Amino acid sequence: MIKIAGKRTVSDWESLSGSLVGEFSESNWGEALHFFEDRINERYLNPIENIRGVGGHNNLLGAGFAICTLLCALIENLETFHRGINFKSSQPGEYEYGNGCSKKLFTDFLKTKAPFKYFFENDPNLADSFYIGVRCSLLHDASTCDGWVINIEEHEIIIVRDGKRILHRSLFMAGIIHYINEYKALLMQPENDELRSAFIRKFDGICKAAKI
Repeated sequence: MIKIAGKRTVSDWESLSGSLVGEFSESNWGEALHFFEDRINERYLNPIENIRGVGGHNNLLGAGFAICTLLCALIENLETFHRGINFKSSQPGEYEYGNGCSKKLFTDFLKTKAPFKYFFENDPNLADSFYIGVRCSLLHDASTCDGWVINIEEHEIIIVRDGKRILHRSLFMAGIIHYINEYKALLMQPENDELRSAFIRKFDGICKAAKI
């Protein structure tokens, strides 16, 4: 059995997914959300909490970099859930994306999703700078560049001051959790058929990839 979300398997999803199409069922979609929650918690949020340590303050050297690296990976995953698209490295088809698409996925999330859009939507260059100076620099070099600094000392998610762009890692995480909660609430609103269809496509793609 191939597990895709905690103890939930590909077979579990395939048994559920047919009941998610058509008329909205609160109980069936409540179960679908458990797939989402277990996957996000197991692969992103729980590891981050372990790195953060008790009280969310871990003085371990490099903890902030590790946390923000996972959060940046999570952002791209959340945007693909919203769109209902899955990665395919060669010849991507409908509802698939290939190499070279990460920047748009990442920056679109920052510019369109609350609470981040309030920091990024009015500055056309800030999201691109974040992508290069935080996301890419962390993934490739385990450091920041382009004037970005990560700390837990400011009172906003992002502060631009004296030529520096300061990211508060704990508020950054809190903002992502806020988005996740809003996203789950939207999925449970009966009128949001398109968003739920995207969710189904995403998990169908996850199952397809797991079988390869």
